[in-house]
Amino acid sequence: NGLQKVAGQSEKTAGAMARLKGAAAGAINGLKGVGVAAGLAVAAIGKIAKDNLDAAYAMSKLSQRTGGAAPMLDKFRKVAELSDTSIESVGKGFKALANNMQDAATKGTGPAAEAFSKLGVKITDANGKLRASDQVMLDIADKFQKLADGPEKAALAADIFGSKIGSELIPLLNSGGDAVRNMGTALTQEFADRAAAFNDRIENMQEKLGLLAMGLTEKLLPGFEKFLGVIERASEWFGTLPQPVQDLAAGFAA
Repeated sequence: NGLQKVAGQSEKTAGAMARLKGAAAGAINGLKGVGVAAGLAVAAIGKIAKDNLDAAYAMSKLSQRTGGAAPMLDKFRKVAELSDTSIESVGKGFKALANNMQDAATKGTGPAAEAFSKLGVKITDANGKLRASDQVMLDIADKFQKLADGPEKAALAADIFGSKIGSELIPLLNSGGDAVRNMGTALTQEFADRAAAFNDRIENMQEKLGLLAMGLTEKLLPGFEKFLGVIERASEWFGTLPQPVQDLAAGFAA
């Protein structure tokens, strides 16, 4: 009876240990799952942050090239995506618009000046100064939204933006200025400029790290050359040994 009690108690203990082991394994697996989920969440947040920095950087640079405000340019970017227009085309379009505005204001004649006149779009303010290019682009979009698609619209776009970029921008311009004005954006000019400065610092740091690595490699190269020479001489010496000795050495190495 005593042995039976001991055996029964051992079975109970073994069962309890098995249940404890199972619970521990379940807890560990649960922690692993939490760790994986946390890792995925961090990776997702990191990607979102990088995408936001890249977008802000692009808008800041576009703002510098065109004189338009980064928040408004970000709205143009979003509407451009909805109209299947690339941000590259938008950037080139703003550059062409700024150049043609300057040319039209200076000369008063030319294809772009005539196109602005036909559309009824003013490129200068009451004081005769050039208006912001993003505001002029909004006015052009308002006019294009009301124009029927066809040769006349295509010709006006070509006169203002150039034939290739003009045709690529028509879907965006057809959306109208209010589509851009009413588009939401969390981007501020300050954040865009800070993102651009941060990205420039990263690129500058990468350039400095590249120079540092080049300098270190140059300093270490003599040592690498000596080490390689030792290996080469050892290989040549090994090749002069009798074949049985080479086979024995190979066996020890294996």
